[in-house]
Amino acid sequence: MKKVTLLVVALLIGNAAVTQITFEKVITVGALEKILSVIQTSDGGYAMVVLSQTTSPRNDLLLVKTDSFGDTAWTKTFYGGDQHTGDRALVQTSSGGFTFICNRNDKANLMHTTATGDSVWEKELSSRNCFSLAPTTGHGYIATGYGTRFPGSR
Repeated sequence: MKKVTLLVVALLIGNAAVTQITFEKVITVGALEKILSVIQTSDGGYAMVVLSQTTSPRNDLLLVKTDSFGDTAWTKTFYGGDQHTGDRALVQTSSGGFTFICNRNDKANLMHTTATGDSVWEKELSSRNCFSLAPTTGHGYIATGYGTRFPGSR
């Protein structure tokens, strides 16, 4: 009977160890912060798109990269974002850079950065809002959302 009891206790202790929080961090930049999208990066860290109201009433989107312990490696600010970016609106590219959706002024924009968050290009997608982004096999992206058709699109 002792062997069975010890086995159950060992399984319960092992299971409890798996569910412990590894780290907990608070990222504060301005008066208001809201994480809009977060992914785990190829190096084990995390990247997130954060809405920050740094000077009222202007909102900025921040791209924040952390290490695997949640310590901030770098933060980049992108102008004039709003809170409509979705929870699947950030991807890491095979080169280590990041592509994310930035909705502002009723326009959806696709932003692409280097691995250190420096802006490479920006592309206007539509006249409203996009929420979800995924890479395609042809080295492009597919984005979903709502709004009127972009001029010249089918």
